[in-house]
Amino acid sequence: MRGPRIRLGGPEAELVLASIQSQARFREWSLAACAVMTNHVHVVVGVPGDPPPGDLLRVFKAYASRDLNERRGRPLSGTWWTQSGSKRLLEGESHALAAVEYVRNQANPLALWAIARG
Repeated sequence: MRGPRIRLGGPEAELVLASIQSQARFREWSLAACAVMTNHVHVVVGVPGDPPPGDLLRVFKAYASRDLNERRGRPLSGTWWTQSGSKRLLEGESHALAAVEYVRNQANPLALWAIARG
């Protein structure tokens, strides 16, 4: 870490969720679930062509950071996020549905969106 810990509040969490939803729509990615917690975010997204998961993580972090910087200013560390993040590729529909349920069942999310149960 390069600065004090960052804890998101409700307004920031809603902004992060809206940013992730906006990028998914713009890029025609299928956002299946997103939970914004005080100190991390869970996202399940389907993307045509299977690009490297790290590319998706960079997009979501970059645009959420831009929106947070506009709203709250840049944090002392210069970044809202840690350098890395989990980028697990989900193989098959059953794993994807399990991941959506995992995100849906997060304890105390500040902002939550998930596809309807089918």
